[in-house]
Amino acid sequence: QAVAVGKLAGSDLLSVVAGIGNNPMLPAACWAIPILLALDALATCAFCCACCCTACNGKQLRCCRRLALLLLMMVLQVPLLYGYHQLSLAWEAQPGWLFFVAPLKANLVALDAETGKTRWSY
Repeated sequence: QAVAVGKLAGSDLLSVVAGIGNNPMLPAACWAIPILLALDALATCAFCCACCCTACNGKQLRCCRRLALLLLMMVLQVPLLYGYHQLSLAWEAQPGWLFFVAPLKANLVALDAETGKTRWSY
């Protein structure tokens, strides 16, 4: 959190203004990565089972198409993840359930630079 030192309005004395509270967690995109990896693992298992079934029936070309579709799906996750991150910034992480966030308790305080006494708190 940022700290600023300077003169407050109405006083010639130096003050320190700082934020006090919990730091936020990782960006929403970081929380989405394990979910996407789990979906990739499930999709890989499903595609492999489907390929085995079609290979047994002698339709190996369809198996190659399924693998290409799986690779395309994995490649498209990168721009989707970037879009999800940008959306969380634009919507200011609201609603919280969609972006894995909760309200944080925090205060903004101004302290006298020499004595440390609280001038104001918000």
